[in-house]
Amino acid sequence: MEAPAGQRPPLACRPSPPQGGRSDVTIAFANHQRWRKMPAPKPPISPLVGEMSGRTEGGAKDRLR
Repeated sequence: MEAPAGQRPPLACRPSPPQGGRSDVTIAFANHQRWRKMPAPKPPISPLVGEMSGRTEGGAKDRLR
């Protein structure tokens, strides 16, 4: 089977990104300037990792004995 002039036969896998390539992805991040101007989120009250305070390590015990 011969391909017409200027065309190639289809390949089993795509060797490169479609037209536009990776530049199409940057449209999703077009608001990065607005994102940088937003105030930083407040940190949570409790830590995400690490040791918890109180009874978990035997810290606060009943003192009415």
